[in-house]
Amino acid sequence: MAYLRNKLTEWIPALLAAVAFSVVLTPAGDALPVQTWTFEGICRELVAGTTEGRQALVGSLWHAPLPTLVGLPGAALLPRGASIPLVARGTTFLALFFLAYTLLRFCRRQFSMWPAMLFWLACLLLLARLPGLTTQPQMAVTLAVAAATVLKFADWFDGRRLGDLVKFSFALALLALCGAHLAGWTLLLALLLPLVALLDPALRPRLQGLLILGLLPVLYAMSIWLLMSRLMLADAIYPWRALIHTPPAWTGWPAAGMAPHHLGAVACCALLGGLAACRRDRRTALLGVSGVALLVWHTVLQGYGLAWATGPAAGLLTLMALLTLASALGVLAARPHTVPLRHRLAVAGVGLVFLALCIPPRGSSPTLAMQDRQTQRRLLDAVEHYVESRTPYGRVFICSYRGLGLLEGDARERFVACLDLHVDALRERYHRQNLFLLVPRPEADAAFECAVWRYHDIYGHGAARALFAGDWGDWRLYEIITAPTADELLEWRQRER
Repeated sequence: MAYLRNKLTEWIPALLAAVAFSVVLTPAGDALPVQTWTFEGICRELVAGTTEGRQALVGSLWHAPLPTLVGLPGAALLPRGASIPLVARGTTFLALFFLAYTLLRFCRRQFSMWPAMLFWLACLLLLARLPGLTTQPQMAVTLAVAAATVLKFADWFDGRRLGDLVKFSFALALLALCGAHLAGWTLLLALLLPLVALLDPALRPRLQGLLILGLLPVLYAMSIWLLMSRLMLADAIYPWRALIHTPPAWTGWPAAGMAPHHLGAVACCALLGGLAACRRDRRTALLGVSGVALLVWHTVLQGYGLAWATGPAAGLLTLMALLTLASALGVLAARPHTVPLRHRLAVAGVGLVFLALCIPPRGSSPTLAMQDRQTQRRLLDAVEHYVESRTPYGRVFICSYRGLGLLEGDARERFVACLDLHVDALRERYHRQNLFLLVPRPEADAAFECAVWRYHDIYGHGAARALFAGDWGDWRLYEIITAPTADELLEWRQRER
């Protein structure tokens, strides 16, 4: 009974926090990021059992498997075709509940009841400053799993308990399935485990066992991803093909420099991590190092022109600064008489710096393309009207993951989502039909799709036997021009006679 009561004191506040985020902080308008509609379409297609849904599950680093799997229950239970993406809202709610629960457990381990609740509320207020958290399910799921991963790693690093190592390894495997947004930081956490074991004489004899327990789950998860990609797309490394054929070019360090709240967050992590290392406070030191590594990864993404993908890293960086401060204050609260006065003053000063500089301003997240349901339908209507004016036998292939978001809740026989584009195979399959390709502008995640790396950017340069047909906003339509087959020529000559 006591165990159940203790769990309820954690579950109920986390549930109320998720409800508050979903009701109060969700924007009132229908315009949402394009990636949110894409997520909705992927989940719907996967539940429907279509080939495109299975390909979308494993075919992209930017639409990773884990957020999609979290959204499957909502896709199976919630109605489709609504003016708002219900599956995305449900997935975000589950992720926020898990994130609030994880943060509450951490705060309760650091402080007594009321200070823990106050610090937990501070974490929630910080999360409320992240504008994309309630509208982007991929970001919410990635942020929740990343927070759980680093906190479990810090717990194991501090107490060397086997249960914490097992939980960390499981969370690390889930984080690897969240895609490329935190890929570099995930790799660093995986490499820190053997490094810690090698540097600690007490752990060095158990290095082999630590590697098996800590890294085998993430290797297994990535192997499953490779196998599923081989089965669904006939290419085990299909999600990484864009990085192989058209790798992003280094554009230099951000011209505007780092944002003030990022500088404040990394200064907080570095100072508290350094002080903790001097005092042999391993949990705080690890959290500080992880925060500094996050800023490095955030800067690398910006340098490669991937600023649109820095949302999870930017949000987690500010949260890491607050968690590092909480860990340092927890040590001071547990051992007030053993910590020197200068150390306590330094922690208090860093706390004041955090309050002054580290809070991100509104609108500090990367600007993303927005879209609503009516805009999607107008686009489909315009393209459909054009194709029908040209031929009654037209078929339009939407060559992008965004096509799943366009067609979600608006089934049209003339449109087909095509994630793994092979023009010759389409010509053979849709014999005697006029084929059209609808391609999005290669920006953000659309720049890593097969229409870009396999056909050298159809949007900008066209393709063999592809005739430009028109522009509709960020979409461009091409008509596939093919020579008549021998059977078609024979049939035409018979008609002429």
